[in-house]
Amino acid sequence: MGVDLEVSEHAFNALIPTLQSGKVDLVIAGMSYTDERAEQIDFSSTYYSTVNQFVVSAEAVNQFNSLEDFSKVKIGVLKASVQEQLIAKQYPEADYVAMNKNGDLIEALKAGKLDAVFMDNIVIADFIYQNAGLIAAVEELELEGGSFDKAVALAKGNSELLEVVNKVIDEAVASGEMEGIVQANIALVREGN
Repeated sequence: MGVDLEVSEHAFNALIPTLQSGKVDLVIAGMSYTDERAEQIDFSSTYYSTVNQFVVSAEAVNQFNSLEDFSKVKIGVLKASVQEQLIAKQYPEADYVAMNKNGDLIEALKAGKLDAVFMDNIVIADFIYQNAGLIAAVEELELEGGSFDKAVALAKGNSELLEVVNKVIDEAVASGEMEGIVQANIALVREGN
């Protein structure tokens, strides 16, 4: 594209306002497509799909045998995420806490301040590897509507940039390169790089 890449980190709940203000051109942060978000921003083609799951302390994983078991515990979610929306909708009486960073949620879980965290399975896989024996996914239990397509977010109306992004994504998905990128990044995390 003939531009220099500058990466900046923001709290998840600040990503859309930061994009709308023009402070960034793209959000590539595991952003899930939703109709509500699409009213505010544009989305690229889908580059990956994930499933949301619960992660709990490894010693408590056998205490969760049904989705109803989560209605009685304190759940952590990423602030302004699809996970927060799902928990609020499907567990309206639940005690849930929204935080700005996934790492903070996992630390709160390990410290016993949360009983469960709800996040996408790719993120969970990395945290489980980094915290082997301390946390575990409750893999058999999935909330209805808990799968989401990941896409790049752009400010509304930037059709020229959207066209370039879609071309790159579509080619990477069709060739299998995108799956290779995801798996290579998971491997890097597991190697501690």
